[in-house]
Amino acid sequence: MREYTNEEQLDRFADLLEPIVEIFNDPAVSAGINVSPAKAIAAAIKSHKKAVITVLAYAEGCDPGEYKVPDPMTLLFKAVTLMQRPELAVLFPSLAQSEGSASSGPVMESTEDGAV
Repeated sequence: MREYTNEEQLDRFADLLEPIVEIFNDPAVSAGINVSPAKAIAAAIKSHKKAVITVLAYAEGCDPGEYKVPDPMTLLFKAVTLMQRPELAVLFPSLAQSEGSASSGPVMESTEDGAV
C-alpha cells in the first residue's frame, strides 16, 4: 500500500466526503436506513455506483481507479459494516438510532463503555 503525505491524505479525505454526502443525501437511501441497512445499501448501489466504489476503495486504503469490487456476499458484509460505523452517524444524523429504539442514547454511547 502506498504511503501518502499529509496533504495527500487531506485531499483524499475531501474526495471521500463528496461521495458520502451524495449517497446519504439521497432520499431513497435515507428512507432505506429507517427500514434496514440492506435497503439503504441497495438504494445507494443502484443510484450511486461510482460514489459507492469510491467509498469502498478508500475504506480498503486504495484509489477508486484501482479498486475491484468483491463478490456480492463479501460486499454485503463490508457495506453493512461501513453503514454501522458510529463515525457516519455523527456526520449523518439519519444514520443515528431513532428515539423509539431500545438504546438509551445515541449510537456513540454504545462504544464508549468498551462495547464494540
